[in-house]
Amino acid sequence: MDQDLVLIGALVLFCIRDARLIVSRQGLLFALIPLLLVAAGTCGVIAENLSLQRTNELLGDPRLWISAMVLHGALAFLAARKYRRAETPDWIAVVPTPITGIGLTLGSRAVLVYWNGAEGVLVGVALGGVYLVAVGLLAVAIWPRRDGVAALRYSSLTHLSALLLVPSSSVLDNPIATQSIQWERTALVLASIAAIVAISFFWHRSRRR
Repeated sequence: MDQDLVLIGALVLFCIRDARLIVSRQGLLFALIPLLLVAAGTCGVIAENLSLQRTNELLGDPRLWISAMVLHGALAFLAARKYRRAETPDWIAVVPTPITGIGLTLGSRAVLVYWNGAEGVLVGVALGGVYLVAVGLLAVAIWPRRDGVAALRYSSLTHLSALLLVPSSSVLDNPIATQSIQWERTALVLASIAAIVAISFFWHRSRRR
């Protein structure tokens, strides 16, 4: 349950991120809709073919979370580079993130468990549609704030926060008192902290140039 709450919180952050980005540049909506629906449908298909045991194995695999961290770090860097140059957001800014994909896959799996006979792709697309509706409602709420630089800055910070959320998601739901030390997961948490420190260092260094 703790893991679910972390992922839901992360999805809320990225939902706000997408809303701010499309408000700052309305044309991004035409990129976000197909990208998200294709990704959501794919997540639904994956969820349909995952057993409970396999799902737990994947969620406990450090390679999944390390890959997610690398991608979030790269997206944070790209967003920061753009807002420093006062550029406008482009379609790369609204590419579905690893956290979004993991959340949609787990959400699709939960629906499929309780809804026998449902098609995975339809469930995934439906959840993607719910996400888009939430983005649209948030966009309406923040419509006066059309600052592209601020939207990119928020996007970068959201990806940086994911560097902390990702490793915590991989170790929650595993009672510490009942397990031995797992050095791979410990190294993952330490790597996330090192990544944040390194990114912060290089960003401040680039500002001084």
